[in-house]
Parts: sequence; structure tokens; C-alpha cells
Amino acid sequence: MGLHFVACAPKAYWPDPALVEKCKEFARVSGGSITLSEDTDAVAGADVVYTDVWVSMGEPVEVWEERINALSPYQVNAELMAKAKGTAVFMHCLPAYHDHKTAVGREMGEKFDRDAMEVTDEVFNGPQSIVFQEPRTACTRSRRSWRQHWGRESQAFPCGGRWPRRAG
Repeated sequence: MGLHFVACAPKAYWPDPALVEKCKEFARVSGGSITLSEDTDAVAGADVVYTDVWVSMGEPVEVWEERINALSPYQVNAELMAKAKGTAVFMHCLPAYHDHKTAVGREMGEKFDRDAMEVTDEVFNGPQSIVFQEPRTACTRSRRSWRQHWGRESQAFPCGGRWPRRAG
């Protein structure tokens, strides 16, 4: 039943080896596996392709060029998605810099002459993308945790919406 997790990135961005070994042990116990690879062909057979921003909000501009140059071969685009299963879905934790419609996306695009960063607009808005379903699921989990922990609903839950009031 274990998860088979594959991370594709330059070795310089791999997690601490001690953490990787600990995760590999958890994976072995559950019947899963952990694989780290610099080769994007490692996405072959994947059910889910997941990425995050290359440059986090608030990071100094000085790291942008280094990060973008190192990670650009790992951009999630149609070619990379074609290596995964035909039924694979694309996920992203957001925000995503897939176009120039945000100030940061526009700034990075203009500065580095790129249409997109970590994911192309074609994939982000394509049929395999479930990026906007993912936050709704996280919100539901958060609400459930709130209710289990506090024993009541929040009247103005941070991710929007309200719990229905219980009768009585």
C-alpha cells in the first residue's frame, strides 16, 4: 500500500541525506519507495506530477537567476507530462508562475526572458491539472481538524465559507 515517491531535481537541491534515509525506512515498512533522480525520465509511469515555485516569495532577487538556471530543465511542460502515465494529474501548491498575469510572474518573465517558470500555462490550465481542486480539499481537511480539535465550528473559517450550524 506504500507510496512510491520520486523527486527529480539537481543534487544540490536534494534533501538532507539523513532525512532521506529516515523516509526510505518509513517507505520500506509501508511497501513504498523513495527515489531521488537528476533525470526527468524518472517521471515515467507517475500518477501525479507535483511542483512548487522555484523562487519563494520574499527571497532576494540575487538567488533568482541561480535557481531558475538550475531548475529550468525540470519545468513541468507538455513534454514532461507526456512521460508520466496518460492518466497522470498535475498538482501545484500555489502560487504558480505559469504566465505574466501576476506582478512576480511578469517581473521574473521579463528579467529572465521566460514565458513561464516552474510550469507552463498549457499544463497549469490543461485537462490534467487539478491545482484548483487541491486547495478545496485542504480547506475541508482544515475545517474537519478545527472541528475535531475545538469541538465546534468556526463562524468565519480562514479559507472561506462557513460551517452549517448544528441544530440544538
